[in-house]
Amino acid sequence: GTAVSLAGTNFMAGATVTFGGTAATGITVVNATQITCTTPAHAAGAVNVVVTTTGGAGTLTNGFTYNNAPTISSVTPNGGPLAGGQAVTINGTSFSAGATVTFGGTAATGVTVVNATQITCTAPAHAAGAVNVVVTTGSGSATSTGGYTYYNAPTVTGVAANGGPAAGGQSVTISGTNFLAGATVTFGGTAATGIAVVNATQITCTTPAHAAGAVNVVVTTTGGGGTLTNGYTYYNAPSVTGVAPNSGPAGGGTAVSLTGTNFMAGATVTFGGTAATGITVVNATQIT
Repeated sequence: GTAVSLAGTNFMAGATVTFGGTAATGITVVNATQITCTTPAHAAGAVNVVVTTTGGAGTLTNGFTYNNAPTISSVTPNGGPLAGGQAVTINGTSFSAGATVTFGGTAATGVTVVNATQITCTAPAHAAGAVNVVVTTGSGSATSTGGYTYYNAPTVTGVAANGGPAAGGQSVTISGTNFLAGATVTFGGTAATGIAVVNATQITCTTPAHAAGAVNVVVTTTGGGGTLTNGYTYYNAPSVTGVAPNSGPAGGGTAVSLTGTNFMAGATVTFGGTAATGITVVNATQIT
């Protein structure tokens, strides 16, 4: 089915052409130096091209090569963001120089035929959903049906609890949208542990250690990254340096003032494991 043009000499009207011994079709003798025709089907490999006229036969040894149509066995990774830009490796067979690749009908960029079994390229932008990946060569095309999926980027809308110790270890629940299996989470650029994607809108994880201060919480999936700016705050642990007065009756009821560091609103106080009452956090260094 390939239209070809043969160049040579002494071509004559009524000439016949064979490829590997099989007759071509649609033969047109343009002039004494050119014939056009259409190749017949043939097994893969290089074959002789023979032109026969009343004056005899001329042969071009291995003048035409039949290639098998390409096949696709895998697309890695098999998903990415709507904006495209994902580096993708396609594995298969019978890839050849000049191959083109499309994702959902849109041309990939940076297509490189590494060898007959591998192509690398960059996915184009596309609407969300699974799309066909098609590799086309001079010998035909191959389709991986639904071989690549475009995902919406995640969003992060909340973190509970939204603060904890600088040492990490706080169990938190992250709310948002478009969460996917395999998502990663970072707090201030440091990876969380124990990540569990409960569903598309909820992730649970454990905070890593980090210096004190507010940090961004970032969820990253195949569809991209979502950030909640200053979504979590790390706090230094409090210290208690003094209690005045430092004694009182067993019946309790003594008003005392605690001094120390890193006191915060909502702090609790115990004496020997029993909760104090009337707690007022005066400031970061004093509680009554």
